[in-house]
Amino acid sequence: MSSTNLQKSDEKLPHTAYPEPVDEKRDLEKHGGALPAGDEIPVETHDIFEDDSGVDPVYQAKARILNDAFQEIGMGRYQWYLFIVAGFGWFSDNLWPIVTGLILDPVVNEFNFQGPFLKLGQNIGLLVGAAFWGVASDVWGRKWCFNITLFITGVFAVAAGGSPNAVALCSLAAVWSVGVGGNLPVDSAVFLGTLASDLVDQTQSI
Repeated sequence: MSSTNLQKSDEKLPHTAYPEPVDEKRDLEKHGGALPAGDEIPVETHDIFEDDSGVDPVYQAKARILNDAFQEIGMGRYQWYLFIVAGFGWFSDNLWPIVTGLILDPVVNEFNFQGPFLKLGQNIGLLVGAAFWGVASDVWGRKWCFNITLFITGVFAVAAGGSPNAVALCSLAAVWSVGVGGNLPVDSAVFLGTLASDLVDQTQSI
């Protein structure tokens, strides 16, 4: 085919053979700042794990399905009820660490001992509880550990109210602090584990 024939064939092609490029800004201004129904701009979500991150692909696929489901559910009735339940854990986590400071002067006057031993027993219990129950929640599940740590705190804190001497008080303070220290990493994990990723970001920013 000669060059003359090619030029003639090109002239016969209509100008609409090539689609006009899409200008999203122009379309938004045309429709008053919002695209009409059915013309929404798709938003692509990116996974935080890359293909070469070393994460098990089966686990990664399951986690992606769960994350998408939580994202679709949002903040439902179950999440609000769980927020109230987790609030008891947060209440315990903030109440019992300051109790020893509130009762320090009265018990020192009653039992006539060195006050720092009471704080020492408490901090040892917090250390042991945080180290043990943080791992135990991954082994036995967060639900059991959440309930057990609150049970330990309640039982031994009530028992500490009837301590006959300083040794019993410091020992019971250490044991109830095992429950408090264990509840610290568990209650937030119980609640945040049921939220969508955007709600988790908002909660952590608060």
